Amino acid sequence: MRVTGLDPAGPLFSYNDEERLKPSSAGFVDVIHTCGKGLGFFGDLGHVDFYPNQGTAGQPGCSLSFGKCSHQRAIQLFAESLSTPNGFLGRKCDHWKEYTAGQCDNNPTAFMGEYVGFDARGKYWMRTGNSSPFALGPSGVIEGTAKAKRRISTPALQSLQGGGLG
Repeated sequence: MRVTGLDPAGPLFSYNDEERLKPSSAGFVDVIHTCGKGLGFFGDLGHVDFYPNQGTAGQPGCSLSFGKCSHQRAIQLFAESLSTPNGFLGRKCDHWKEYTAGQCDNNPTAFMGEYVGFDARGKYWMRTGNSSPFALGPSGVIEGTAKAKRRISTPALQSLQGGGLG
């Protein structure tokens, strides 16, 4: 069984850690964080956690006020992933600063959303557009790193080059 967390609640969440979404909540738990440190929880909750645009309030196209737009963005991104299986490509990295500095350029990639590989583990980062369509495909990863041009050879990108999911 799979559970997908769409920017799980942060503030006023009164349950203890045992009652929060966690990897043991299902056979596979994937999480999309879009308003962490705001209305959403900023921290790893699943087998794989995706942090588009750093995973915090102020998502592209959203104002910083209160964060409702950023909080709801997780729903929009997941919905768009249903029709764009190769649209949201993230790169595994421990921290946003390392990711944007290009220190994770050789790390694995994974697709966010409906078509995430169930073998994906860890934190993945990417950029998205500021309005629909949000998906940037491989450029969501490439633009998020310091190296502008390079040859990437990872399973997710190879499937893009082959034109399919496998």
